[in-house]
Amino acid sequence: MKKRVIRYLRRHIDKVLPPEPSPVPATIETKFLNLTEFEFSEGQKVVLEKKPNLVYLVAPIARSGHNYISNLLLKHKEIKFPSGTNLPGEQNIMQHSAHLMWYAQKTVAEQKGWESKSEELVKLQSALLLRAMGYSLIEFYSKFIPANAKYLLLKDPATVGIENFSSVFPEGKLICLLRDGRDVVESFIKTFKRYSFEQATEQWRDGTERMLQLQSSSTCLQIQYEQVFANPTQEMKKVLAFLNLDEKDYAFDSLDDLPIFGSSTNSVNEKGEVDWSITNNKKDFKPVGKWQQWSADQKNIFKKIAGETLIRAGYEQNGNW
Repeated sequence: MKKRVIRYLRRHIDKVLPPEPSPVPATIETKFLNLTEFEFSEGQKVVLEKKPNLVYLVAPIARSGHNYISNLLLKHKEIKFPSGTNLPGEQNIMQHSAHLMWYAQKTVAEQKGWESKSEELVKLQSALLLRAMGYSLIEFYSKFIPANAKYLLLKDPATVGIENFSSVFPEGKLICLLRDGRDVVESFIKTFKRYSFEQATEQWRDGTERMLQLQSSSTCLQIQYEQVFANPTQEMKKVLAFLNLDEKDYAFDSLDDLPIFGSSTNSVNEKGEVDWSITNNKKDFKPVGKWQQWSADQKNIFKKIAGETLIRAGYEQNGNW
């Protein structure tokens, strides 16, 4: 019964449900990710350039605050977001990345039967083909930002496919936004009323687990929404260090004036729907602790579905809340 319901939901409200992950392809070896110059034949080299680089912001589920964080990122003059009448507000370029992985690997592997390619050369050329597709995505979206920008900012309120990020964008920067799942679920079910409490909790759990499986590194940074909201100056300095950007080019003096868009409590119209055109000043916005009015049954349901994830994400030490 549950599977039939999920299939129905995917057919009719696919824009909100995250996509089903594809079969996991083979990973790209690290030694191939770090290469930027290749000699395919005598005297002919291919040099891969990253102009601009990519910073990709992901959240486990909608209503996690990724729009707020993206607006904070755009306070730096060298980070730009592609915007225009016919451009999407979220790019979602990693959700189906497994298909890119398969394409690169299968395409090169098929060539082996006609040429004397070693397994090592197949792996190398697969990595190159995949990277070329990643650069093409960057080139496409970069047409809608200033030519001198250092970073192209793209975003997605879902984490499906992020395990492939470093393979498709070896030089890219991935920012994973964590947020207390209880507040996220409370906001999500108010905004998307067709979803049950259980469905929202499962989506937050699955999206967060994908982020937690990634190790923090020079290309991946995990941040907590609550810490950024409480002290944006301090937290954004950490983000700028991660991106190797100069603090002097960041508008720290205007952070307190940043509006909040589409609050599930402050931006609700007379129909009870979230009005995305309304903006609210941060001083009137209380995004933390909204779950505390939950019933005992709601708390127990969340603990059963996502209690362990909440602990692993650092929001509780145990289930006694």
